Amino acid sequence: MVVLHVVKKSPFLYSDVDVLVIADDLSSDLFERKIETMKLKKLPSIIDDLWITPRELFDGIRGGWSVVIEAVMEGKVIYDPHGLIEEARRLVKELYVRTSAGYKFRHKPFRKSS
Repeated sequence: MVVLHVVKKSPFLYSDVDVLVIADDLSSDLFERKIETMKLKKLPSIIDDLWITPRELFDGIRGGWSVVIEAVMEGKVIYDPHGLIEEARRLVKELYVRTSAGYKFRHKPFRKSS
């Protein structure tokens, strides 16, 4: 399991806490996964969490999922015993360039011609 705390550049008094959790043994059914993670919290919370698998992490980076890319690059690692986030950061740096508007592909993504 990997846990990242995503730090906002300009937090305000009532900001929530964004957390990205990467784990192997999550349900493939996203609705069921959300129910399982809500049970862990039990009460309303200021924690806004996203639970994904390692495959979803890397597919998300390759596919341009901005939430995941920002979390990987800007988040503070809380727990990552196998260096998954460092590997993910290398992939982001390989595929993207940071601009004032966020992360943009270095090159246009390959598209098959029809």
